[in-house]
Amino acid sequence: MRPKTFDCVQMKRRGAEQVMKRLEGKTVQEQLEYWQKGTEELITRQQSLKKNKVQPEIGDCP
Repeated sequence: MRPKTFDCVQMKRRGAEQVMKRLEGKTVQEQLEYWQKGTEELITRQQSLKKNKVQPEIGDCP
């Protein structure tokens, strides 16, 4: 058996911890604005990639 080079569960947990730190101490309204802004940025990026027919690289997430 080969050793793991990538652990997706560990990556998910690290990402969740980062989000929790960013949202720590924020009001519900501020948290909502955080998620809305992120969604808008994702949609814009997807549209740009689709328009230019560019395939994102694996791990090419902000």
